[in-house]
Amino acid sequence: MVALFVVLMFALFIVIDYFVLKAQGKTHPAFTTFKVFDKKSFLFPEDVVFSTGHTWMKKLNDNIVKLGIDEFILKSLANISLKNLVAEGTQVNKGDYILEGKFGGRSIKFKSPLTGTVKSINRNLETKKVDNPYEDDWGLTIEASKMNEEMASTKSQEKAIKWLQEEFNRLKDFLSFHINDAQLAGVTMQDGGNIVEGALAHLNDKAIEGFQNDFLNK
Repeated sequence: MVALFVVLMFALFIVIDYFVLKAQGKTHPAFTTFKVFDKKSFLFPEDVVFSTGHTWMKKLNDNIVKLGIDEFILKSLANISLKNLVAEGTQVNKGDYILEGKFGGRSIKFKSPLTGTVKSINRNLETKKVDNPYEDDWGLTIEASKMNEEMASTKSQEKAIKWLQEEFNRLKDFLSFHINDAQLAGVTMQDGGNIVEGALAHLNDKAIEGFQNDFLNK
């Protein structure tokens, strides 16, 4: 009888917590189905290369390159929108911030992997979440002035696969280090070597800043 009472009280607390979080526009983890990803979940389009700052590039001709954020970022944050930080005609250097990712009232920034002139920006990004990062949800195009020199340090195909798998392992370690709350661990990590999509969005501002420094500022 006592055990039944404890179970019922526990269930009552969960229900109360559910309605409190719902009123705050949040979701209780006990009522949520999580999508997960692992090191084999990433797509690798044949015609793109990757920078270590988690942007991808696709050559449109000898000088023009289209770029955006990679799928690693999309899965790590889940609901992210992009804002271009540079206008058409802007001269950028490799390492300048060119894109800002917005999620849950917070943001991270992405550096340009190339030096050159911004030729066009994707204005459709202003009204939608990133869903298809390698196609419709690209960020901008750059007329590169140091194409051969700077593209030489990018990663494609087998190198990209190995690198993103290493980044996945680094992300698992990063999450484990920054998660102190047992409930939070349940909504970010899953058994079997998987990470819940959007795991990063559950971390605090200091951890997000750490992610920016460790994964994007390269």
